[in-house]
Amino acid sequence: MTADLLSQAAFAFVCLGLLAIAFGPAWREWRRPTDREPLKIPLDYSTDIEHFAQALRRQVTNALGERPLSGGHGTMLLPPTIGAVGSFDGPGPLIAKGPLTVLVPVRFKSPVYVGGDLCAAPGSVFSELLVDGAARLSAHSEVRGWAHANGPLTLHADGVALRRMSSRSVIELANRCCFERLHAPVIHFGGAASARRPDEGADRVEVSFLTVPGVTRRSASLFAVQGDCRLPHGLLFRGSLVVTGRLYIGSRTRILGDIKAHRGVTIGSHAEVSGAVCCDQQVQLSHGAVAWGPVVSETLVLLGRYAQVGHIDAPTSLTAASVMAESGSVAHGSVWAREMGVVWSN
Repeated sequence: MTADLLSQAAFAFVCLGLLAIAFGPAWREWRRPTDREPLKIPLDYSTDIEHFAQALRRQVTNALGERPLSGGHGTMLLPPTIGAVGSFDGPGPLIAKGPLTVLVPVRFKSPVYVGGDLCAAPGSVFSELLVDGAARLSAHSEVRGWAHANGPLTLHADGVALRRMSSRSVIELANRCCFERLHAPVIHFGGAASARRPDEGADRVEVSFLTVPGVTRRSASLFAVQGDCRLPHGLLFRGSLVVTGRLYIGSRTRILGDIKAHRGVTIGSHAEVSGAVCCDQQVQLSHGAVAWGPVVSETLVLLGRYAQVGHIDAPTSLTAASVMAESGSVAHGSVWAREMGVVWSN
């Protein structure tokens, strides 16, 4: 009888020990919570383009309401002009209540808020940047986290935007700038786009996709081609087209519909696609070509000189592993180069 009681007691002790191991951490966390802070969202994951800017603005608003001002949340007030080389760091944001001019290369390791316009010297480095006015980042400047401006945001030659840049008006990237995510009503690559396309308003002869060799009709407005497909120059097609090979759209040809190809898409000079452009391989918009809808590639998108994606009244998106934008091209909406984006000029 005694042996049975000892066995039962030992079994109960072992069970209690296992329960303590399993539920002990949960009990301690319940009694004395340690994980109260919200999780930090990585810069690559938030889909709200102004998420980080809004969070910093709330932090700055709270800091400016503290007494004394310079000590609130560990913030630091920046002078209107910075003329000494060095770095700025602190536990809270760096605040310029009005315009800010940086005369020499400075490294800002903490988030920076500028209540007016910002003019940064060549070689300036920002981690996070929020500007209520216009932002001008001179040559060789770098944004390592994100930058948002209510006014125009300009990144001059050889600048780097490692994560994301956004503006409520316009983003201008000079030659040899590298980027990842961009969002603005207007995004200029290398310089302002042509104000008027050479063939604007030109008439085109309308023909059916059925006149193209190898085309089969899949529905009233959907057509398909097995293998490669080449559309002639200067025509108008209505409907959507799916190509299993490579698709080449002749110059000045307009398609009122979507296109999808597996092995590559080339939109000829001054050609237009009113819908989406989707491809597993490379998508190329030649000189003056226009894609009014989304452009999606699993590999590379090439934007030729004066090529255009979207419209200021109908913003859209461009996404690819890599984006190469020639000087003079323009996009409206969002551009996401998952691996690398670069502005180049012949």
